[in-house]
Amino acid sequence: MLTVTRPEHETLQGNCLTSCIPLREILLYHGRNRTRDKGVFVDYSTASRKIGIAAIVNNLTRTTPLSDISVNDIAEQSGISRATFYRIFPDRASVVTETSELVFRLGAGRIGSVFTWHDGLLVSLSGIELFWNMFRASRSTRPNTFTDAAGLNAHKQLLKANLTARGVAVTERLDFQMSFYGSKEMDIIAQWVLSDNPMPKEQLVDLLVSCVPAELFAASEIPESLGVVHELDYASLIMEATKYL
Repeated sequence: MLTVTRPEHETLQGNCLTSCIPLREILLYHGRNRTRDKGVFVDYSTASRKIGIAAIVNNLTRTTPLSDISVNDIAEQSGISRATFYRIFPDRASVVTETSELVFRLGAGRIGSVFTWHDGLLVSLSGIELFWNMFRASRSTRPNTFTDAAGLNAHKQLLKANLTARGVAVTERLDFQMSFYGSKEMDIIAQWVLSDNPMPKEQLVDLLVSCVPAELFAASEIPESLGVVHELDYASLIMEATKYL
């Protein structure tokens, strides 16, 4: 089972993360990294800068509504130009949507292949906590941040691919269960983000796991996580994230 740790320099307000990654270190350290990972060249520069920029937006939304934050504000805080921002993201809204995709791909998207249901959901909810202010702000202005059709379908396709890779036949019944559970899961997570008194994420994970249809759970659960991420600290989140963007 995963244990989630936080760096000592973080502060918490209730259950919500209110500080973020050492931004400039990420933006500068990974600025020219290009590495071969499993036979494929991975551009760590763009991936890490996406994480860094998302963390800057997260910081800005602590005091400023998301709608009032401009690309100029983000670029200035990031130490990059507007042109560089637009090479990394197509627009401001993509900072939120691509970060949302990341946290689910990194955790829940690997349920049945790398993670158990419990650990995959814990990784994703921990990722949401890292960018809590940004997601909360986006939910206030864009209620479908987690529940848009494209995102739900992408998460479903990841789980189907994981099952297929293990030789599990995805029947019409299993397909329906994935769609039904996926939509309810995202609704619950969206309500959690907007709650003024959110329950601890570990408690939410247990609740979500208990709601997985029995047949889907039996088909997709693995005996234990494969140990890719035992402690989800900032460094491991960044390095794992860059492999999957």
